[in-house]
Amino acid sequence: MKTTIEHLEFPSVLKSKLNKYINTSKINIEYLNGSIIKLSNTNLGVINPHKVIVSNTKTFLVGYVYDNEEYIYIKEVNEKMAISKFITCINSLM
Repeated sequence: MKTTIEHLEFPSVLKSKLNKYINTSKINIEYLNGSIIKLSNTNLGVINPHKVIVSNTKTFLVGYVYDNEEYIYIKEVNEKMAISKFITCINSLM
């Protein structure tokens, strides 16, 4: 069985929104591109979401971004968060 990987570019609108509203003097933000893995001769595929890794010297948080750029999924708290709430949380925690 052959697999193909389609690399996806991190949404530039979301990246600019996060960079604009998060105080980056105290934290680091890393953006990782997502991908779609397709299995040939089947209707199966796997979506590897975009990732936003926010960290400082003591802690880090990983957010997952799928198709909808209005929400970030946080695995640690098992929650889907609006971008505005995510920005508020990051700024208050860091």
